[in-house]
Amino acid sequence: MGGPVGSYTTAWVAHGVIRTHKPHHHVKVSLLSDYSRLQFEYSSLMCQTSVNEDDVEVLIASRNAGVKSRLLGSVVNFLIRLKIDFSDLPPVQAGEDTGDTVALLLVTFYPPDGSKITPQLYLSPRVEKALGGSNSFHLPPFPAGNCLMDYVPVVVDQLRDRVASMAAAYEKKKEYLASFIHKMGKALLEYDAISFSQASFLLESRDFYFILHITLPNHFPKERPIFVLQSVYHSSYGKPFKSRLDEYPYSPRWESSEMVERSYIFITNYIETFQRTSIQSCPI
Repeated sequence: MGGPVGSYTTAWVAHGVIRTHKPHHHVKVSLLSDYSRLQFEYSSLMCQTSVNEDDVEVLIASRNAGVKSRLLGSVVNFLIRLKIDFSDLPPVQAGEDTGDTVALLLVTFYPPDGSKITPQLYLSPRVEKALGGSNSFHLPPFPAGNCLMDYVPVVVDQLRDRVASMAAAYEKKKEYLASFIHKMGKALLEYDAISFSQASFLLESRDFYFILHITLPNHFPKERPIFVLQSVYHSSYGKPFKSRLDEYPYSPRWESSEMVERSYIFITNYIETFQRTSIQSCPI
């Protein structure tokens, strides 16, 4: 079963505690010989993957006397720092870009034989935010009969693919908003100059003024832009009257200029309907 993305702070504190008290909590390779499954997991991870000793900590949850009794009767955790290059991640808002860019994989082996295994991923706040939030990435299941040397590379590859995907989406967002701003000219009210995920324009048609809000989702252009029209005259229950546009022509394969041109034509043709609906729904 796949594991969740957990609190990075919790994992990092545990990582620091392990390092600080290494003589008491770090399981040496020689001691892992008391449990053949764990010895194999550790040795194969070192020999068959790009993970090295500095990337891994092993923690025994129990503090019973005797290393062997702890290995055989307690859960054993492998905390692994994943080698991911996060330099291509999109920027985040000021105040959210501090700290390390790190991904930690915690894999727990349960007694008595370590056959029950649960993985959990911990992302630093900067990485989690840039990837779209805590629910944006899900660990693959840890298949029965698999080992760390099989599983860790799969997680690394999927995370790298996600970073590349978010980087590509960021560039497409920037290109799309640039095309829209160029099309609308001085009608621009504001736009997100960091993540390029939002923009607003004050538009006019036959003396009817309205605001066009554009939101680009995390997985743009796979996911289509969100267009919302807002009347500057009418309100409903104390809030500005708005209408979301969904049925407009769109293909993620189009160039940004074509996306913008087709949506612009659709919005232009819809203005009269929006004006009539706003008047009928919210008379001044």
